[in-house]
Amino acid sequence: MRLLKGINNKIKLIKRLSYGYRNFENFKARILIIFRMFVSKYKKCTKQQKQVA
Repeated sequence: MRLLKGINNKIKLIKRLSYGYRNFENFKARILIIFRMFVSKYKKCTKQQKQVA
């Protein structure tokens, strides 16, 4: 649940910062790029936690 709230907040932040994009496709591309980076960091953290445990 907390992860979902974080995702929504990030999208809202991107929406505020990207005011004036010419089309929705650019906005969508930016969201996907940012979340691919976020997911890879999340996966690294979970892998490290599993190795420690």
